[in-house]
Amino acid sequence: MPHGLKILPAGGDVWLDEHGNITCHLQENFVLLDNVSGRTVEVEIGGPAPGFLLPGNYLLRENGTIVDRTSGTTLASRRPETATTVGRRLLETYPGGGKIALTSTGHVAANINDRWTTIGRVNEDEWF
Repeated sequence: MPHGLKILPAGGDVWLDEHGNITCHLQENFVLLDNVSGRTVEVEIGGPAPGFLLPGNYLLRENGTIVDRTSGTTLASRRPETATTVGRRLLETYPGGGKIALTSTGHVAANINDRWTTIGRVNEDEWF
């Protein structure tokens, strides 16, 4: 099944830009579904978040603590060996902290000026 049908099972409008990026609106968010150019596109910190937002509601506190807002669980309780490093890394680009999300590409995004913006990347062994 093509990626878009997994994300938009009922279908919907998608846009293809001159760089081969396929984007759409998913609820209130503008998201990158895929790139069909055949080129690998590097994601830059501060650029638009790639992929789509995964379920989850997280908070990055000003001290670097990351909390799953739904359960109240901290990343430190789940991944004590990496939580401090991940929190510090994310605070470098998002120093005030706030609501964050994980994307399908492993990037961490924050809603900055009404746009989901890449603030970092995590591996599976670093996240909840």
